[in-house]
Amino acid sequence: MCSGPPTSAAPKPNMPRTPSSQRQCQSPQAESPPSAEDEPHPEEALAHATGIHLAALRQFATLRYDPTQIPMREAVMECLGLASEGDDELTLASLQGDPTADQRGRGGGRGPSTYWIRRWKMRSEASKRGFERAYLQLLQDVVLPHIGDPRGICYQRDPTFRCHVPGGGPPNGRPHCDASYGHSRAELNFWLPLTAVWGSNSLYSESAPGRADFAPFELHHGQIARFWGNQCHHYTTPNHTGSCRVSLDFRVVPRSCFLERYPGGMRDDGSLAFSIGGFFGWMGPDGVQVCSRRLQSAYPPSHVSPAGLRGDCDGGGDESDVEGSAWAHVWDEA
Repeated sequence: MCSGPPTSAAPKPNMPRTPSSQRQCQSPQAESPPSAEDEPHPEEALAHATGIHLAALRQFATLRYDPTQIPMREAVMECLGLASEGDDELTLASLQGDPTADQRGRGGGRGPSTYWIRRWKMRSEASKRGFERAYLQLLQDVVLPHIGDPRGICYQRDPTFRCHVPGGGPPNGRPHCDASYGHSRAELNFWLPLTAVWGSNSLYSESAPGRADFAPFELHHGQIARFWGNQCHHYTTPNHTGSCRVSLDFRVVPRSCFLERYPGGMRDDGSLAFSIGGFFGWMGPDGVQVCSRRLQSAYPPSHVSPAGLRGDCDGGGDESDVEGSAWAHVWDEA
């Protein structure tokens, strides 16, 4: 159980749920073949044909990684211009916002946390490279073998940075599911805290679509929550814990289940909202990034995300840099 003071109940919870800290990541069990009346979605049919246990992967689980081998927290602190010395947990948990800062911008104002979100967006090129090395190592060593797809994974190229400083104020994340913003049902959400999270500094989610049994994730540094945010509603509340939450989250699709063209996945101009080489990168089963240059002939320039096809799957723009995009609207809602 994650340590922390008890907090008041979040809005709209119904039934209690086993805290995430008590859940273990279990090997997915084989799912039954879909029957004709089930009318499976395309990604589910692809998963069954390839032997990917998508139904099991959509269930909540807690993954673990070794922070001494995969320095995600140190890389984020470098991006924020914070010295990694002494108690890094305390340094991040003690972050305060700047209530006087101008909070307008294409990514939207996020209250006092806006200051740190902007620090993240303005990080140096050297710190970006350091973060990317740690992120790719996490994908290679933890996520890729966990998914178990013989074709590899499609992964969010630029994870979303979150900072939830204490201090109350109006809720900064309304209940939503990612499908409402054009994301594919095949996506799996990975939510990685860099500080201890509990109660109102965490993310509230239902355990399965439609259950409305909202409860906060309770995790420590070195743990990752996997959940089906595409269909499970989730939200945040004002942080009354007195401890800042710093976290990252990213979406992953088993490569065998990846569809670029699906209902809701196209913009009004017919371009792809979530393409490989744009929003997503592609990592092969051996952990090597697949060069997106191979895809340029398949997708004309008007049919890629604003990040563009850069000839590789490295880098990528910040989600909130794309005004009016499908993902700009969910910035910092998790």
